Amino acid sequence: MASIHETKTGKYELRWREGSKNRSRTFLTRLAAEEERVRVEHQGYGPVSHADSPTLAEFVEVWDQSKELSDATKRGYAELLRYHILPSLGHHKVSRLNRRLIREWQRERQEAGAGANALNKALALLKQILDYAVEPEELLNENPAAPLRKVKAEKKKQSWLTAEQVEMIRGWYLDHHDYGSATLVSVLAYVGIRPQDALALEWGDLGEKLAVTKKVVDGEVVPGSKTGEGYERSVIVPELVQADLAEWREFTTSGSTLIFPNPDGEPWTGNQFRAWRERRQTSKDGSRKAKCFKLAAQEVGLGWGLTPYALRHTAATLFVAAGWSHTRVAEQLGHSPAVSLRTYQHLYAGEYDAGKTVDDFIKEARGYAQTCSENVRS
Repeated sequence: MASIHETKTGKYELRWREGSKNRSRTFLTRLAAEEERVRVEHQGYGPVSHADSPTLAEFVEVWDQSKELSDATKRGYAELLRYHILPSLGHHKVSRLNRRLIREWQRERQEAGAGANALNKALALLKQILDYAVEPEELLNENPAAPLRKVKAEKKKQSWLTAEQVEMIRGWYLDHHDYGSATLVSVLAYVGIRPQDALALEWGDLGEKLAVTKKVVDGEVVPGSKTGEGYERSVIVPELVQADLAEWREFTTSGSTLIFPNPDGEPWTGNQFRAWRERRQTSKDGSRKAKCFKLAAQEVGLGWGLTPYALRHTAATLFVAAGWSHTRVAEQLGHSPAVSLRTYQHLYAGEYDAGKTVDDFIKEARGYAQTCSENVRS
């Protein structure tokens, strides 16, 4: 049978299913809506047939074919669907989706640890898809995701590592014979570039300074950096980091022009970087653990919450301690002097060790880490 719904404005909306289409009409009085319902049902029409409705997973394919999207956008949408939307909602009939189900989905994803940024992107995508289900497909009378609000992100406390803590993680990788990751940690912590910039580095970029001219975006090297396409800079590489890179170049057998390629000699995909950053994977017999950054930090006693991005703050701390000005720090890190001063103001307010270089701090930290490692072994 057809159904009548009172609107927010006090009118009455009659909804029914006519063949494969949803239909509706609005009336000033319930009596008028009831009279029309009798006529509609007499003609054999009724409410939406759930049996005829596709599942959300099936409907996504229809929606996807209606869009002209860039390859990068398609990859981003596919990831949101794969990890956040379809596992929970994909099996539901589109016509049965309602506010309660969508709210439960949002709450479950939060409880599962999904970040606010990813969850809000997933919600925006779901709204797009269900808008298409309302019109032109007419599988829904209204978008059940529309009333949901974005998840508020908790303001994170800025975290960073000391040079000694960096060396503990670097030493963990060396002990596990993962020399590429050890070198990557060294570059991120003591040069201060972003991970996506570091993964795009080629051996030809390394000279007296390091040319930062490109970044990796999900398996592709593209020009520029986070600041924008065409943005280029040259950064200082401490002598000890140069030595780390030279050792890594002697050790690696990939033959790739990239300094930090994936196992196939190609740029890292987004999934590969996330796996290196935080994925806990083990072999079936439990004998082999994934060598991810968070596991390294946890096993050296620094907890699970750290991410590789904290290494940029380590670099800034060392630069300021070595007496660098905020404009010089900004140039090295790749953002404006205003951002540098605002972000690291607490560092400039302190004292710095006159006469010490970044290499001096690294050398001291490596001596400390070596001593700690020897004490553990003994």
